[in-house]
Amino acid sequence: MKTVRLCDLKRMGQQGGYTIKLKRHFPIHLGIGKLKRDGIEFERLVFFDGKPRRVTIKEPYSHELLYAIASIKCQKVEVAYRRSQGNLLVLTGKGYHHVL
Repeated sequence: MKTVRLCDLKRMGQQGGYTIKLKRHFPIHLGIGKLKRDGIEFERLVFFDGKPRRVTIKEPYSHELLYAIASIKCQKVEVAYRRSQGNLLVLTGKGYHHVL
């Protein structure tokens, strides 16, 4: 059983095509984000002057964000998930072998 580390997350971001879902109790619920080279991007819909606008929030890779990830997917295939026992982010064995 291989767990996801911060360096694995950065490699996935360099490869592209990976998305993450955060746990609900993360301080600000950002939902689903895309792993990118320089960090994680979250898109939000906000209202500015009464008009809806799409805003991109960029977060740098950090251990706090790594511990807040509930699951990782690559093109609808679940690559990693958070185990209830031990609270580890574990790789499933699918879709990540070309990165790690």
